[in-house]
Amino acid sequence: MWGAIEIRPEENSQFDFKHVKIFLLRLYDEWRFAYKHRESETADCSPKEEDWIRLVSTTDETLELSPVLPDRPLVIRPESPLSIFPKRYASFFVALPVWYRFTAVSARGRTNLIDIPSRVLSNTWFGDPSGGELCYSLDAQLRRASTLQEDRETVVTCSLAVRNGSEEKLNFERICAHVENLSVFEDDEGRLWTNEIKVLFKGTEQISQLTIQNRPPTDISTARKIAIPRETTNKNILRRSFVFFRQITGI
Repeated sequence: MWGAIEIRPEENSQFDFKHVKIFLLRLYDEWRFAYKHRESETADCSPKEEDWIRLVSTTDETLELSPVLPDRPLVIRPESPLSIFPKRYASFFVALPVWYRFTAVSARGRTNLIDIPSRVLSNTWFGDPSGGELCYSLDAQLRRASTLQEDRETVVTCSLAVRNGSEEKLNFERICAHVENLSVFEDDEGRLWTNEIKVLFKGTEQISQLTIQNRPPTDISTARKIAIPRETTNKNILRRSFVFFRQITGI
């Protein structure tokens, strides 16, 4: 479903996803978008005139659809608290929500027109009042197996490897993940994955060491990158990545 989209001029197109319905109209040098998140299966999703977003561009563009991750960090709240004993290691898999990116393509280059969230997420604040940041809250399962993609068009699986390198038990109730640093990969079966993330916990009074791999999990033998990060990481960012990926919180 990802890639080039054929849009006929002056003809309404619709994308009927599980949690959101997207409407698209091409008029001369304008792209027009409207979308409605579903409150129920029977809810009326027809857009009103004020719902349309009008984007003036050029007449010689084609359109592409790609999956991207949310534009703010995600505070992931597991269904139940987790503990990892000292010197132990655990791998987790979590389903992150997709955003749908529509990109205009022409001989002059690529223009990102609009990002539409697959579902509505609640706002939350992570950190102390003066040094924290605005995030989205995500109630999600931290599963031990990777077979969690029921809706391949709405979720991206993130692999999180956590090693407790301290002498204390690691207890945590939430993880703040800056998903703007992650790419999206698609495997041969159409499932979506982020980069694999490795976290070394050194103690509640210390900053954790984080590594973002350049690939999806190692057991995914073939996967192609179909979306780059919103913010590309470099060595300087990785050295202070704990500003972007806060330490796992033991509360």
